[in-house]
Amino acid sequence: MKFANRRLIREYREVGHLRTLLCLLIALIPPLASCAHSALGVKMDSSAVARSLGLKGCRVSIPLTQVEVIEQAKRDGDPDPESHPEWIRMRREFRDGDQFRLVNCVRTDKSGVAGGAYYFALFRNDVAISEMHNIIVN
Repeated sequence: MKFANRRLIREYREVGHLRTLLCLLIALIPPLASCAHSALGVKMDSSAVARSLGLKGCRVSIPLTQVEVIEQAKRDGDPDPESHPEWIRMRREFRDGDQFRLVNCVRTDKSGVAGGAYYFALFRNDVAISEMHNIIVN
């Protein structure tokens, strides 16, 4: 009988671990699938870079090409980011040495509600001179 009890206990523990793993996976799927909160495909820079750009508490991407900005905006759910007046202005203002970056200041509060700014910015000399907000998170 002791052998059978040990086997049952081991099987219960294994099921418990599987149940825990399943719960974690279920909890992680919605945030990963939510386009408003994801920057999939864009590599984010260090928090020190964000602070140097005056964006403490935010995350910023590494510098992006114009093509990468458009591709990410489309991944985020914007079907036609090229037609935005903000994008047209950003392209017109772009000069050699400027940087396009994704800025993500979205935070989740204790109750699980997300809010904050999520936009593309054109930086010149570490100052954002133009922005394109294609997603609203409130």
